Amino acid sequence: MEGSPAELQLIEALRAGDEAAFAELVRAYHVSLLRVAQIYVASRAAAEEVVQETWEAVLNGALSRPGRCALARALGPSTTAVA
Repeated sequence: MEGSPAELQLIEALRAGDEAAFAELVRAYHVSLLRVAQIYVASRAAAEEVVQETWEAVLNGALSRPGRCALARALGPSTTAVA
């Protein structure tokens, strides 16, 4: 599934090291990632840790794959893998 033009632009900004793009990504997806993580772990604290590790994975290149899929589809598997 292809991402929207805005998502593809955001991915390119992330790859370029744009901190504002990362902050935008966190604002857009943090709450959803937390909800997904809470399905897989026993406590909110553990879910917060899972989401933190997911964001670290994003910063460490999880979005280095070709930007052809929607961000939500890229982040969901990262979250469940960490959980």
